[in-house]
Amino acid sequence: MPLLPVGAWLTELTPQHDRFSMSLICDLPVGIGEAELLGTLAAVLDRHDVLRSRLVRGEGGCGWELEVSAPGSVPVAGLVRRVSCDGRWRSPGWRAVAARELDAALGGLDPAGGVMARFVWFDAGGGTAGRLLIVLHHFVVDGVSWRILLPDLAQAYARVREGRAAGLAGVGTSVRRWAHALVEEAGRRGSELGYWRGVLGESEPVLGRRGLDPVVDTMATVRTVRVVVPAGVTRALLTSVPAVFGGGVNDGLLAALGLSVARWRGRERVLVRLEGHGREEVVVPGADLSRTVGWFTSMFPVRLDVSGVDVDEAFAGGGAAGRVVKAVKEQLLAVPDRGVGFGLLRYLHPVAGGELARAAQPQIGFNYLGRFSASDMPEELRGLGWTQVGEFDEIEAGL
Repeated sequence: MPLLPVGAWLTELTPQHDRFSMSLICDLPVGIGEAELLGTLAAVLDRHDVLRSRLVRGEGGCGWELEVSAPGSVPVAGLVRRVSCDGRWRSPGWRAVAARELDAALGGLDPAGGVMARFVWFDAGGGTAGRLLIVLHHFVVDGVSWRILLPDLAQAYARVREGRAAGLAGVGTSVRRWAHALVEEAGRRGSELGYWRGVLGESEPVLGRRGLDPVVDTMATVRTVRVVVPAGVTRALLTSVPAVFGGGVNDGLLAALGLSVARWRGRERVLVRLEGHGREEVVVPGADLSRTVGWFTSMFPVRLDVSGVDVDEAFAGGGAAGRVVKAVKEQLLAVPDRGVGFGLLRYLHPVAGGELARAAQPQIGFNYLGRFSASDMPEELRGLGWTQVGEFDEIEAGL
């Protein structure tokens, strides 16, 4: 199958992408045995094709594709590392072990070799719930996919422990069908090119002190800033602000971003790369991606415009703040099909791709990941384990 646009973006960005992944750690059911764990993981890998894929060169050595092997072809036991531990999950020792095992699992990913997944079983003994670290290469997973995978793991385990077949629900539209449909759709998107020319047409001065240097500016030099937002602010952002303006969470977040850049750099119009879930089923009539695992993320540029706004008044909570939220909401609504067409033209269109590659590039990336909680697990599967451990985010950030 062709790589989806976001996968093509990654291969173009850097040839060193083996560790580019998503990871999650979850509590396991108390008393789960090795055979049950392996059976559960095998059932999920057999259901979701992309988890059995490998990265290959396209015909004639041009571009990249994913090649999927048959169900049952992945030796799951070779992907699981078992680590004995005492179950004291909040101890410094546990966090050090988890960080070390995460790093090792990342080093074991090999998309070209067909290793898109690694698992670390932290076995705390028969009387204590262990934990499972799940590391998946980004080629095969996105944020929405976890909402499919965790319930599937719980469902498969519930059946495997009773000696029954996993019986996981089928997949509506496969990644392969979706990928080929997007290639076809890209050929029909030529009329949209003018819109993206307009977004990228302005010059984009360097935002920081200098441009990026790929020799110096690597992951080893990245700094992470974490901010804990008060509950009241969070509640307003997620509920009352969207309700008042009839929009979404992104409207408030991007309004704040636009105002911050205006105050920081005096730039009232700034180019931002947005990420969306990319599962815009309207693009492929009849598509159903509700049960499809893969990396569907869409990336597209938006020109945030806060010109004519009194920035000081907005930061003071005056009426200017509301006007910016409304303006940003309208700017986002003007993006055709929530931006999915940009990736089609940039990475799947033989002519438009080159033009868009030469255009101005955003220097700021923005992504609101949404929320994942226990309520995302079907009620009948709660209590079986397989619940996400939120504190692991801190371990990932520390790496």
